[in-house]
Amino acid sequence: CHAKAYKIWKSTKHAHALETLKAKKKQKHQECVNCHVLGAKEKGGFVSAKISPELSHVQCENCHGPRKHHVTNPSKKGWDSQKSKKICRTCHHAPHTVGFEFEKYWLKIKH
Repeated sequence: CHAKAYKIWKSTKHAHALETLKAKKKQKHQECVNCHVLGAKEKGGFVSAKISPELSHVQCENCHGPRKHHVTNPSKKGWDSQKSKKICRTCHHAPHTVGFEFEKYWLKIKH
């Protein structure tokens, strides 16, 4: 539905987040996996790259919330910078992301 946003996402590190863990041999550390996949803590969410590969990596719903809410009310925007900062910082915080600057990194994923 959102081809332009998808194209931007596909070029970001979020689209390859689980690969980052694999490269560091941390793909089995649940604390790490929670931020690098979709819905690891949720019913019906990521289980493993073998069982649920379609939920690998950071995807739209990680930041925008469950798509069912968008489908039922597609005109609702509800997105603001303060909410964005809070959502980003659920994963991007010390010690995992040292020196995270929302304003700087937002420009890389903004769509």
